Amino acid sequence: MLIVALDTSKKEPLYEQIYNSIKEEIITGVLPFGARLPSARRLSKHLDVSRNTVDTAYAQLCAEGYIESKPKRGFFVCQVEELAELHIPVKIEEEEEEIRPEKIPYDFSSAGVDMEQFPYHIWRKLLKEIMITVSYFKRGIFKEIWNCAKQSCII
Repeated sequence: MLIVALDTSKKEPLYEQIYNSIKEEIITGVLPFGARLPSARRLSKHLDVSRNTVDTAYAQLCAEGYIESKPKRGFFVCQVEELAELHIPVKIEEEEEEIRPEKIPYDFSSAGVDMEQFPYHIWRKLLKEIMITVSYFKRGIFKEIWNCAKQSCII
């Protein structure tokens, strides 16, 4: 059985830990060319992890050419001399973004209503008229507000 040490306290996902461990064993020659790996079900039971976790690690190893899947036979180690690894140092520069408060052209918050511009008296009159005279449960209150507003020419 493979020796895979999983550390749940790491931030690294479990499938990556499994992937890195198997990859390292293949590169160092602990797992020779043609060696059969345990099935995903057996390895997941041995490591006490989900089968999907092992499947994901195996899929990544297959995609990178470290192992191959043979139908109804299992997973086998590939020839690693053929694999080319590029060790290109990647410098990641973190750009410091200047956080500027964005100027908002329109304020739609409830605190941003300009009561001097809002036709409050007309609105109050129409709302009172609708509540008293119209059966808004039968025809719908929004339709009635629209009709009254059109009649009063505020829309």
